[in-house]
Amino acid sequence: MSEKTNKNSKVKVIKVSDMKPEDVPLEGSLGLLAAGYKGIMLWRNRRKEHHIEMVKKQLLDNDTQE
Repeated sequence: MSEKTNKNSKVKVIKVSDMKPEDVPLEGSLGLLAAGYKGIMLWRNRRKEHHIEMVKKQLLDNDTQE
């Protein structure tokens, strides 16, 4: 992920094209919405990956309890 910091402010500029799913906050962000389609798809993929991880964890927990 490439970041630039403006010298006059503390705002970080992050290119959406450089983001990975793990860089995306699970709850989303206004910046992702402002980025349009690519931002929304990054957020959706992040939520999907999180859901898959939770299902796998739940299945493993159920298997160990039996």
